[in-house]
Amino acid sequence: MVKESTFSENFVPDKLPFRERELDMLEATIRAITGRLSGVAYILGRPGLGKTVISLRFAQSVSERGAVPLYVNCRKYRSSSLVMSKILRLLNKGFPERGLSFSELVLMLEESLKDLHQDILIILDEIGYVRDGGDLIYSLFRVNEGTEIPPPAIIMISREWMPKYLLDRSILSFIKMRIRLDPYREEELLEILRYRAQLGLRSGSYTKDVLSMIAGIAAPHGDARYAINILYQSASIAESSSSEKILPEHVREALSSEVPLVDRGVLLSLDIHEKLLLMAATRLLEKSHAPQVPIGKVEEEYRVLCESYDVPHLKHTALWRRVKSLDSAGLISTRKSSKGVKGQTTLISIEYVSASSIYKELKTMLDQDLGSV
Repeated sequence: MVKESTFSENFVPDKLPFRERELDMLEATIRAITGRLSGVAYILGRPGLGKTVISLRFAQSVSERGAVPLYVNCRKYRSSSLVMSKILRLLNKGFPERGLSFSELVLMLEESLKDLHQDILIILDEIGYVRDGGDLIYSLFRVNEGTEIPPPAIIMISREWMPKYLLDRSILSFIKMRIRLDPYREEELLEILRYRAQLGLRSGSYTKDVLSMIAGIAAPHGDARYAINILYQSASIAESSSSEKILPEHVREALSSEVPLVDRGVLLSLDIHEKLLLMAATRLLEKSHAPQVPIGKVEEEYRVLCESYDVPHLKHTALWRRVKSLDSAGLISTRKSSKGVKGQTTLISIEYVSASSIYKELKTMLDQDLGSV
């Protein structure tokens, strides 16, 4: 079911939904009128918004046109000397890892660029982790200054903030374009998931409802990486359980592997009707393979369970108060059905925990308290 390579961290898709504009901005910034690579761009934003994949997709593009892209993750190389040494090793495989001062490394880079008759693109990811980054950046900007050899084009990437050394006027003046990425909207995450599913999953192994469920879960942070990882984990769980399709319960299981299961003490603290109501919701979600169920069906199932356990059921108003209480406690999520849908109603879902695990726990408690059914 799952094509592993399309979900790896190193995978760069041919298309970047909702990030084509940023690719065009890089093209306009870094490709000079002469066709040579030059200039400096800066990309910033929260994790999961596409900063790295945009730069790598651009790197693929310039590589196809004869340039040499060099990618350095500064989270791993946290000093100017280490970053410069890594750049030189990417240019020259036999270059020693240590033993030279930073000034010597800069001179070695200048010599390497003289011998290389190709444009260079350096991508400095997570630039904020470089402690003495001012020396590094200034040196890269001014390398081979006064000669006919063009300096490398540079893309710098960081999270929401700019490191203080980048605010220095002598450095800031070199940055031709700043690209700040906004979080993805829910409908954009859905489209990204649909495209990744087409690339990496067997046709017919997923539904729009499941993709919409995942998009909704990731929407509060607008994080595409998180959404894609949930999809991958869900698909892997479905495959391991010999299911032909990814079901909402597989999504919940994927989430519960990252988010701790509900504390048993929380379930024990619920009153009898809250337990029966939550049990009804989890039972329906597990049986229906749906991301959410209408509150009317949950009420019907609740009354069936009340009858089974010989417990008088509550009327709608009293039951609604329990629904709001469970929602406030984070045990369920409620939302209105889409506008324009005939008979608009409240939908109940469970997003971060396996519905079946909650159902089994509640059944054990109720069987002990009220007798098994």
